[in-house]
Amino acid sequence: MSHLTTIQSQIKFPEAILQAAHALGITVSHQAKARFYAGHSEPCEYVLQLPGKYDLGLKLMPDHTYHFVCDEEVLSETENVRNGDAMRVLGKRAGRFLQEYQAAVAFKQAQEAGLTFQRHTLSNGTLQIRLTGRS
Repeated sequence: MSHLTTIQSQIKFPEAILQAAHALGITVSHQAKARFYAGHSEPCEYVLQLPGKYDLGLKLMPDHTYHFVCDEEVLSETENVRNGDAMRVLGKRAGRFLQEYQAAVAFKQAQEAGLTFQRHTLSNGTLQIRLTGRS
């Protein structure tokens, strides 16, 4: 029996941030400054070093979740000359990163529950995860 689910992201696991970045070939700096438009920068707990001019920062909030801190171009729906490199790596609105993050969280939870974890990427880029075993 299989179940499909849609997960709305809430980023709160540092190890899953690192695993998602690694899966996409992104270098991560800890306690660094994220690069923004016109040379501006912002200190963040984690900085995903993207190709091009901009980075994606993750800043720890008081509720112990991480929020994206970046130039608005990085999370755009539309590719343009300023964000094309970043968008190819992260996906639109960081969709590829969020998908890998969610997969890393699901894998950890599956291990803790003694479940078997299988992942498969569909032709449209969607990541399909199947968990099997007793819960």
